[in-house]
Amino acid sequence: MCDQSRPYREPDESGQITNAEALVAIQSVFAINSLALAPLDDHFIKLVPTAQVRSEAPELVVGSLRDEPPSGKIVSKLFRLQYLDPALFQSQMGPFLSGFGFVVPFQNSSTVVVTDTVSNLQRLEYLVKGIAVTPVRYALLVFELVTIARFAVDMWVTGNRRWRK
Repeated sequence: MCDQSRPYREPDESGQITNAEALVAIQSVFAINSLALAPLDDHFIKLVPTAQVRSEAPELVVGSLRDEPPSGKIVSKLFRLQYLDPALFQSQMGPFLSGFGFVVPFQNSSTVVVTDTVSNLQRLEYLVKGIAVTPVRYALLVFELVTIARFAVDMWVTGNRRWRK
């Protein structure tokens, strides 16, 4: 299945892939086999079962994962929740996580840390973005309805034509 948001890259004349593309492919193969790469330091990584990835401190991502290629790489992402309770978020996000993914809520700061694959966290990021924008949409709709109601009252009930200029 081809991701339409990312254009297909034609192989160059030699048929070589880049190091970044090779790493994504290797991480995806490891994820299929329930293995993950965990960083040791700046130069080394180790291969661990995905069940142990929690104790291996995966990479923490604070920004967006939008520009990352979808893969089976396991990372932790920090989500700041504006309109959701972290405990409610934790209970509702279970179906969106893989078998080893988990959520750690921080009640007082309205923040959660979610550990899962990059591809799952990208989907979760879009979901959280949609939930965070929903109250703003409702506020705009209410404002428009109030404006329309004022217009209707002025035009048809009071006969005030101040809306026409």
